[in-house]
Amino acid sequence: MAKKTNKTSAMQLVLIVLVLAVIVFILAFSFLRNSFSPCIGIIKVEGPIAYSSGSFLSPSASVDNLISLFDRADKDPKVKAILMVVNSPGGSAAASKELFDRVASERKPVVAYFEDVAASGGYYISSPAAFIVANPNTITGSIGARATLINYHSLFEKLGIKEETIKSGKMKDIGSGYRNMTPEERKIFENLVNETFLNFENDVKKARGSKLNLSLFSQITDARILTASQAKKIGLIDAVGNESSAFKKAREMGKINTTSKCIFEPKKGLLGILSQLAFSIGNGIGYALNSNSLLEYR
Repeated sequence: MAKKTNKTSAMQLVLIVLVLAVIVFILAFSFLRNSFSPCIGIIKVEGPIAYSSGSFLSPSASVDNLISLFDRADKDPKVKAILMVVNSPGGSAAASKELFDRVASERKPVVAYFEDVAASGGYYISSPAAFIVANPNTITGSIGARATLINYHSLFEKLGIKEETIKSGKMKDIGSGYRNMTPEERKIFENLVNETFLNFENDVKKARGSKLNLSLFSQITDARILTASQAKKIGLIDAVGNESSAFKKAREMGKINTTSKCIFEPKKGLLGILSQLAFSIGNGIGYALNSNSLLEYR
């Protein structure tokens, strides 16, 4: 009787081991399949475009983070194409140029999808994409540059405050808000803005190439905003649709049949979150009221 009991226990143990082995094999197979299965890389661009990530109260699309995400997607052998989801009004002209160049240099197909808004710098960074899809209710366009300066001269006069500046040259305090701008100074700023705009215009022409209707394009370089259908007529985008259609296009360009997505997001541990929160407490209000850059595509 004891021998029979021992034999039954041994069989049960073998059965348990076999079941566990099957489970481990299935999990390992699933892991390996997911590790090597082709996918579409998803990168989101949300908020104003800047070099910094902004504050907890006023987050920005950090160009350094976004470039890092593109680098990771580019090196990942599973990623066959990239879907860049854009929801941005634009931002720093210099930061926008950095991201424009990175998208333009990407070796894998990039499909851009516009959500609520992809205007000015938000459009600029997307223009080198191989294919652009915009939501029917997207606001886009606004192709232009600007410099915003605050003049508090009248307020200082009312409060009886006066600022004295000792400078080495007459233009050293150009743009100061405590006094009115001279015609000569205004001309300097206009030249800066115009050259920055020309960089924007020429890069879009180069990026869109023969897709762009130059005659219609010249009519909207007054920085007007556009609907998705208007942008399509001009050749600024390739199609009007939803995110699913953009994802389908990315699959087509990546030549894959699976619907797998590889989400690329900035790595942020607890220390990074606490640091961001501390930054927002000290600088959130100031960041919301002041731009990080003088020249903007916004």
